[in-house]
Amino acid sequence: MHPTTLETLLFLEYNRTLWDPQLVASAVQQVERRTRQGVE
Repeated sequence: MHPTTLETLLFLEYNRTLWDPQLVASAVQQVERRTRQGVE
């Protein structure tokens, strides 16, 4: 597992009250769209 992935998972677990699955799915979709467009 990449260290950034571990850090992200730990952050999400610790701060569970700040997010919901829909918010995470939306963020993942935004990143995927930007990646396909060549924007980072």
